Amino acid sequence: MSAVLKFELLALDTVEQSVIQSELNLLHSLLSIGSLWKTPSIDQQGLKIVDADVTLEAKRVKADAESSTDINKAFFITVLGSYDWLEPKRKIIVEFLDNQSFDYLYVLTDQVSEEIAHELYPLIYRVENILRAYIVKFMTTRVGPKWWEITATSDLNQKVKNRKNNEKEFSQHIENNAYLIDFGDLGKLIYAHSSGFTSKEDIIRKISNLEETSEAIQRLKEELKSNYQRFFKESFKDKNFQEKWEELEKIRHKVAHNNLFTNTDLERGKQLARELLEITNTAIESVDQVTLRSEEREAIRGSFASQGIFTEISEGDLLKELQEQEIHYSKRNNGFVSLSKFVKGHLANKGYDVESAYKLIEELEAEEKVEIYSVDNPYSEYKTASIRMMYSPAS
Repeated sequence: MSAVLKFELLALDTVEQSVIQSELNLLHSLLSIGSLWKTPSIDQQGLKIVDADVTLEAKRVKADAESSTDINKAFFITVLGSYDWLEPKRKIIVEFLDNQSFDYLYVLTDQVSEEIAHELYPLIYRVENILRAYIVKFMTTRVGPKWWEITATSDLNQKVKNRKNNEKEFSQHIENNAYLIDFGDLGKLIYAHSSGFTSKEDIIRKISNLEETSEAIQRLKEELKSNYQRFFKESFKDKNFQEKWEELEKIRHKVAHNNLFTNTDLERGKQLARELLEITNTAIESVDQVTLRSEEREAIRGSFASQGIFTEISEGDLLKELQEQEIHYSKRNNGFVSLSKFVKGHLANKGYDVESAYKLIEELEAEEKVEIYSVDNPYSEYKTASIRMMYSPAS
């Protein structure tokens, strides 16, 4: 940090309430604060207090003779000192001036906050980019290259569209969507995963089909535990990732908007950065150990759909999509359209909401426009729910 830092204030008394009448009045008042000084002296010619390497200067502001605004009394107060001295003393000075009935106080220069922001920003930048790297690596290698289409909300897509021209050199050659969203958006992509991917609907279905044996119950527990913990819970939620990320985001906003900082902000920001870097680095090291089954990928899509991220499908679109799937699977021996894969896989991949699609299918079944029936599953002892058209939709 710089050896000497500046803290500059403007104090205004617009209604003549303060007893301070001159620079010397102000300096003598400040000199009375014992917690500020060690061996101070007043330089009456220079209108400043000198205490070893610390100086505090007061200067009366002269009103513009042609101005129609009467500011009465106003003072510039300029303090020069080391970080260690100036950082805790700023608040003491501000509180004292406030108690002298100055009705307006402005901080004009605060190089202490500037130094803190300079130290924090590289840490925040590193934290943000390492999480971005984790999300891209995990989602691309474990969910698929179209992960952005699956997980991005309409708001995120609009934000990316608006910012496409922010960076023109690399964007011609790379997928840079993840670089065009905000710090908070990156965190939300993690929160969306951190509750696990087993939906309430899936749990009810599993319990309904459960054998009433201790072994079957234990298997269900392990399965739910696996789905709930394998992905993001152990890596992020159990380590209070969301709380830490949101707290660091508040500090980041202060940096971005050039707000005032204290040493407490600096130490807390450094601690949060260390903890978040450790959490994310550990998660990155374990990415290659995660293997997703096809139904787990579908569960990820269902997870986002259940949060209202996808759009509702219309009756006409659903029937057209179903007709196309029937034509596709009719080319296979004993081909059929699995209800789960049609909704959670095919429709979700196209950006349609899973829950509303299931509700619409129930309505269409009641109207005898589609039929839900069971077929033998070659990979399981349980039958598979399938869906087919009962009539051809209008073109």
